[in-house]
Amino acid sequence: MSARKMLVVVIDKTKVVVGAAARRMAGVPAVADLVGPGLLLRMKGEDSWVQVPADELIVKEVDYRDDVVRQPLGHVLDATGSVVTPTLQVTQLNATSSEVTVKVFPVPQVEKTVLVLIDGGPGQPPVKLVGKTAAGVDTTKFAVSGLPSGEHLIIATVDAHAPLMAVGSFF
Repeated sequence: MSARKMLVVVIDKTKVVVGAAARRMAGVPAVADLVGPGLLLRMKGEDSWVQVPADELIVKEVDYRDDVVRQPLGHVLDATGSVVTPTLQVTQLNATSSEVTVKVFPVPQVEKTVLVLIDGGPGQPPVKLVGKTAAGVDTTKFAVSGLPSGEHLIIATVDAHAPLMAVGSFF
């Protein structure tokens, strides 16, 4: 008997799972066939969303897990390509009109990729900020400009860390 399989949509740079789908046929579809131009992420209790562009995503076939279907953002792909619950996490996400700060725990001992996506406003693509953590430092900062005034949904992802979403006010 073969194991049940499912598809997961993953942010390629940071291996954070952002979506899960039942598998109806063998094979892994192209990202755009599954999510179109991007996957919309919402935070519970918020009306806004942020789009993860399709070019930032990959699709993987993995063993079926109910917890991944119910809470995809609580999972990452490990080095073997298996879905796991991360022990590392983004613990703080702060935004000002000119800066986004991402804090992780525990303090990384090696550089880790950081991807921050900010809702760009009506009819605009998301603002994408990419960088690296520094070894031995728990905080990464990004300069931000060009966002329309108001509140914007933000997701911060760091390689192999549970992500964090927040609403930031930009003026």
